[in-house]
Amino acid sequence: MRPSQETTPSMAGFRAVVVRAGRRPVVAVHGEVDLATADEVAAAVDEALRGANRLELDLRHMTFMDSTGLGVLVATYRRLGQVREAIVVRDPTPSIRRLLEITGVERYVTVRSGEDARPGPAPAVPPSTAHG
Repeated sequence: MRPSQETTPSMAGFRAVVVRAGRRPVVAVHGEVDLATADEVAAAVDEALRGANRLELDLRHMTFMDSTGLGVLVATYRRLGQVREAIVVRDPTPSIRRLLEITGVERYVTVRSGEDARPGPAPAVPPSTAHG
């Protein structure tokens, strides 16, 4: 968090963490993604994409996303050459999945849930690498 930012209620419990599942970068997002936290998600995506052309987002602990979070997904889609398969959204909650559907953003990402989402165990989320 930048020193000039105040902690808002949406930032409480928020984390965007880059982990590796083998050679794949995974951004695990916890909490609410909105105007106060979308920049932190974008920074984690930037970190994950260093040297990679594919990205997985683990959203099982994301509780809310507004248009700024959707904007991060669309910008990442454009950055990765508008290839739907380049972005995998894993285990979105029902409300996040519905948001992706009704806004049409699901056309830009591959959504996987349940056993289809993870070929192996979920990556550990080390607190020392958290953004935010």
